Amino acid sequence: LVIKIKKMINKFFKIINNKYNKFFRFIFFLRYLLAIFSISIGIFLIIPYFIDYEKKTDFIRNSFQQQYNLKIIKNEKIRFAIFPTPNLILKNTQINFNGSSSIVHVNNLKIFPKFRSIYDFENFKINKIILKNSYISVDVNDFKNFIKKFFNQIDKISINKLDLKILNSSNSLIKIKNIKFSNYGYSKNIFSGNIFDKQFKANIYENFKKINFKILNSGFSADINFDDKIDKDTLSGVFKS
Repeated sequence: LVIKIKKMINKFFKIINNKYNKFFRFIFFLRYLLAIFSISIGIFLIIPYFIDYEKKTDFIRNSFQQQYNLKIIKNEKIRFAIFPTPNLILKNTQINFNGSSSIVHVNNLKIFPKFRSIYDFENFKINKIILKNSYISVDVNDFKNFIKKFFNQIDKISINKLDLKILNSSNSLIKIKNIKFSNYGYSKNIFSGNIFDKQFKANIYENFKKINFKILNSGFSADINFDDKIDKDTLSGVFKS
């Protein structure tokens, strides 16, 4: 009886082995394929740490200027970071618009390149940029032009903690602190920050033709309508309190 049971068990395992052998071999093949893929991605992301980005600065600056119409005047150093996705960090950077004297001082400028551009600097393309801890002084006569060029970007831009000072002949008129803005994602086209030591929020509609501005917990709000061309000096609006 014991012999018969052993024969039945051996026969059973032979059937299982013949039936599922190809399946198990395929699973093992996937395991090795996944290991090779993981190692390849790891090498692909580690190698950029050893690239001398100071020698690639011209390619990065040219792409930055072409896509965002912003010129990098100078920066202290540049380094590569993997997280949250591969990006280049430029420390203590100064940027401005073509033909403008207003300079944005950026503590951390993060440039997220397209995946192919991690190595192909001659065809360097930017996916998005993040400006963190920045400040700028703008003359009141150049304020609307600043809004148009800086915030009305086609490519992805995110601003985190920008301090803005509006001047009139070198005299300070208004200080707006901790401005946050993004033209993509969940908070697309929403401004927030502090003005007169109070928190505000502004929603932008119709490609900067209409702005709904609110000072939170104050009861003050305003609907501002720009003319068809933002270059014009005319605007209208409804103020509520």
